Amino acid sequence: MIKIMEKDEIHAVSQYMWGAFQDDKKRTTPPYHSLNDVKKSLLKVFQCDGDEIIGVYIEGNLEGIALVLLEEKNKYFSVQGPYIQESDLYTKISTEIMNYLELSFKGFKCQFGTTKTNLLSQEFLKANDFICTDDTIQMSISPDRLTSIEIKQDIQLLTEDRMEEYRVFHDIQYHDYYWLSDRIYEVMNQWKIHVLLENNKIVGSTFTRAKSGGSGEIYGCEVLEPYRNRQVMAELFYISTKSWMDEGVKEIVNFVSEGIVSESASLVGYEGYDTYMCFSKNEI
Repeated sequence: MIKIMEKDEIHAVSQYMWGAFQDDKKRTTPPYHSLNDVKKSLLKVFQCDGDEIIGVYIEGNLEGIALVLLEEKNKYFSVQGPYIQESDLYTKISTEIMNYLELSFKGFKCQFGTTKTNLLSQEFLKANDFICTDDTIQMSISPDRLTSIEIKQDIQLLTEDRMEEYRVFHDIQYHDYYWLSDRIYEVMNQWKIHVLLENNKIVGSTFTRAKSGGSGEIYGCEVLEPYRNRQVMAELFYISTKSWMDEGVKEIVNFVSEGIVSESASLVGYEGYDTYMCFSKNEI
């Protein structure tokens, strides 16, 4: 049975989620460091209109939780979870949640986040025609770990006179991202875009945003061939990271592919702490 959880049930919800999170094969994203972190995350959901916490009950017992984060005007929602403690019940509970989502948000784009160790989640999403659009390492950095490097490239903060040129670059290089140029430009005051220039043309970029609580995120870093190498990408990571830390940001997270991108981030002090996989469906 599906139940939309209420705020006064936060203790039961957080205890269940935290229990599932302890098992590396059952946890999803985002990573939680404590039961209190789980409660803080749940409080944010309860405070946002349209967001939901779905509970699944079997014979009166709570057996599954999923968090739905809704952007109704964009016909899009993301799901954190499902958090399911009993492996034998995974398909049954996930199917019940999926049926509810298809009924409630028909026609919406949907994304689930999970981890590389959660094979049950990956298999279920693939079986339901979700496509893996991200397979990354979660990295983070704090001011004390930021490692200074020599800057050899022409890297600049995006200015208004280059916004149309950048729109073309961004929407090609990040074509499968939610944050395409139109959405970013609507709230440009929240973002910093650094561009790599070669012969006065944009050949690379990072786009980053600060969040509440003193944290920030690098959403993307791309460099065109033949300019793409560890040193160039490291310089982009360094400049964009330092620009936010100079304004007081205490931690920046960075979801990157394994290989040249993760190695470039490591050069300036980023360290891996988890994995992240995103599964998407354009219309549920």
